[in-house]
Amino acid sequence: MKRFLCVLFPALLFSLNATAKDPYRFKVEVDATEISRSLIHCRMEFPVSSTEIVLWYPKWIPGHHAPGGPVQNIGGLYFETPDGHRLDWHRDNERMYRFICGAPEGATEVVVELDYICDQPSANSVGVDSYGNSLVGIVNWNTCLLYPEGYQDNEIEVDLSLNYPKGWRFGTRLKPKQESNGHVEFQRRDLLTVIDNPLIMGEYFRTIDLSIEDFPPHYLHLVSESRSAIEIKDEVIEKYRNLVREAKAMFGSSPAEEYHFLLVLSNQLPNMGLEHLESSLNGVSERALVEEKERKGWVAYLLPHEYVHSWCGKYRRPAGMFTQDYQTAKDTELLWVYEGLTQYLGEVLTVRCGLLDQGEYLDRFARKVSELMSKKGRSWRSLADTAISSYLLRAHSP
Repeated sequence: MKRFLCVLFPALLFSLNATAKDPYRFKVEVDATEISRSLIHCRMEFPVSSTEIVLWYPKWIPGHHAPGGPVQNIGGLYFETPDGHRLDWHRDNERMYRFICGAPEGATEVVVELDYICDQPSANSVGVDSYGNSLVGIVNWNTCLLYPEGYQDNEIEVDLSLNYPKGWRFGTRLKPKQESNGHVEFQRRDLLTVIDNPLIMGEYFRTIDLSIEDFPPHYLHLVSESRSAIEIKDEVIEKYRNLVREAKAMFGSSPAEEYHFLLVLSNQLPNMGLEHLESSLNGVSERALVEEKERKGWVAYLLPHEYVHSWCGKYRRPAGMFTQDYQTAKDTELLWVYEGLTQYLGEVLTVRCGLLDQGEYLDRFARKVSELMSKKGRSWRSLADTAISSYLLRAHSP
C-alpha cells in the first residue's frame, strides 16, 4: 500500500501541474488626461500565438446585475502590430461585445487602442461607467479595456498604468508600484481584481483614516469640485468610524484585507452606489456631508449598504450570480436575497453607528411602508419575476 501511494501521489501532482493553465498576461495603459473632455484613451498589448485573436468588451459587470457594459460608448477601436501597421477586425454578428482580429503569421503581439466616451451612462451602467470634468474624474476599468476569450477572470493578469491630470490625487484599493506626478503604475493583479476596484481622482481630494483596533485598515476617500465640500466635521467622521466598529461587532471579521470607501461629492456627476469586495464607489451631491438635511436623507443609508455588500454579495452570493468572465449571463432569481439582506443589515448599521437615530429611521421606515402599500405590482407578478427581469424594470418617475 505504501509503495502504491508513493507512486500515486507524484503521478497526481504531475497531472495537476500538466493541466493547470498558465496565466494570460497583458498590459493596459489608460490615459485619462482628457477626462475633462469626457474622453479616456487606452492602449493594450496582447500576446498572440495564432493567426487570430478574439477579445471581449465586459458585458455583465458584477454589482449591476445586467448586461449593461457600455459598449456603445466606444468612440474608436484600432488593432495594430507593434510597429503601427493597422489590422482588420470585425465584430461578432450576434454577440456585439465580441471582437475578432486576424494576426500576421509569426506575430507574437497585437496592440489595441480604444477611445472611450465618458459621461454617457445608460440606465444599466451608471455605477460601472466613467465620468469626468475639469475638477473630478471616475474611472471604471471595465469601460476602457478588452480581455481575451477562453480564460477565467482570475487566470488573466493585468499590468495596469494610468496617466491622469497633473496636480490631481486619486483613491483606489489597487496598490501603486511606482508613482509620479500625473502617472501611476499599479501592482500586477488579476482581471477580477482590476475590474472590481474603480478609481476616483480630482483636484480637491482628501483621505481620512477610519481604521480601528484589531480590524483591517479602512479609508474614506473624498473628492469634489470644491474644497469646502470635503471639509467635514470631526463628529461626522466619527460616525463613519463607528460604522466600521459596528460592522466588526456584527460580523466579527472582514473578507477584505483593507477597505476603501470612494465618495464623489458632485452636483455635476450622477448619484450612484456600487459594491466591491474591498471598496465601494459612491456618488452624492456636493454638500451632502456638510449639510445635515442632505446627510440625513438617503445619503445616510448609502455607505452602510454598499459596505455590507462586502460580506453579502461579494464574499458570498447566490450561486447563479457567480460567473468567472464578463460575457456569461447571470441568473438573478435570488437577487433580492443578495440585495434584501444587505438592505436590512445596512439599515441596522446606519442606526447603530449614529448616521440616523432610531426616531429618524422609524419615520423613514413608516413612509416607505406606506409607499409600498400603494404599489400593485405584486398582484400580477411574483417577486422572483422582478428579480429575474430586474434590469428591465421601469425607472422611478416622480
